[in-house]
Amino acid sequence: MCNKNNEIVDKTIEIIKFVSESNISELELETKDFNISLKKHNDVPQQNFIPQINTKQIINNPIYKAPQKEEKPVKTIKSNKSIKAPMTGTFYSAPSPDAPAFVKVGDNIKSGQTICIIEAMKMLNEIKSDKSGTIIAIKGKNGELVEKGAEIIILE
Repeated sequence: MCNKNNEIVDKTIEIIKFVSESNISELELETKDFNISLKKHNDVPQQNFIPQINTKQIINNPIYKAPQKEEKPVKTIKSNKSIKAPMTGTFYSAPSPDAPAFVKVGDNIKSGQTICIIEAMKMLNEIKSDKSGTIIAIKGKNGELVEKGAEIIILE
C-alpha cells in the first residue's frame, strides 16, 4: 500500500513539473487512485508557476508528513545525575493531554515521585524518579519515542 502511495506522489510531482515546463495552460486528470487539476495563470511568468492542485488526497495520504517547525539546537548539559528511561516506549509528560505536566524544569523532585508516563505495548507505565534533585532539563519530548536507557530528565 505504501509503495502505491509513493508512486502516486511521485507521479503527481512529475505531472506538476511537466505542466510547469510545457505550454499547457490547464490539465485535469482523474484515475481510480487520485484526481488532479492544474491551471496556469497567464499573468504569472513561467518560472513563478504555482500549481493549483487538489491536495486533499495527498494530505490525507499516510505517507504525507506535515512540515515540522524548526527546532533550536539543544544545549549540551553536563550532569552526573540523570533519570533514564527504564523501557522503550512513548514518553508522556502529563497524565492526560489537558492535565499539567508531572514535573517541569526548576522543580525539586524526590526519589519515588512520578515524573512521567511511558506507554509500552498499550500499557501506561508511571515512571518514578530513582533520584532526588532539581530538574535542569527534560530531554523526553511529549508524544515521542524514548529508548530504554535514554536520559529523560537531567538533575542538578
